[in-house]
Amino acid sequence: MREFIYPFEQTKASLKDPYGRTRASFTLLQGANTLPPLEKKGYYYLTNTNTRFYIYDGDGTLAWEDCQIPYDLSPLLKEANLDKLDRLLQNPLNTKHTKATREFLEIYEKNITKQTGYLLPPYFEVIDKLLSTGGGGL
Repeated sequence: MREFIYPFEQTKASLKDPYGRTRASFTLLQGANTLPPLEKKGYYYLTNTNTRFYIYDGDGTLAWEDCQIPYDLSPLLKEANLDKLDRLLQNPLNTKHTKATREFLEIYEKNITKQTGYLLPPYFEVIDKLLSTGGGGL
């Protein structure tokens, strides 16, 4: 379970699968709430005002603005893309970033700033480990 801050008035919300089907319904309170992190691509939470949000694993209380981005790091699991990311990290002057690469770097920066694994969307830890061990083992 992950605590996050919902900054708006109390509302109804639901967990949706990739096909838009409701898997669970609940009430969001203004302030601190707790929900399970999303573990599969395509799942999202939706308020009754049609605001999508995403709860990711990690340490500490998740800020609402960090719930707004549908991170998809799955393309980086392909060895060629992982190699490109590894080369990019070795040569930061390279400005050719894919969406997944930009997202990975953004998450990494947030985690460094917070000095903890604050934001851990699906595949982040796997990719981080592969990079730190030389990229093999996909």
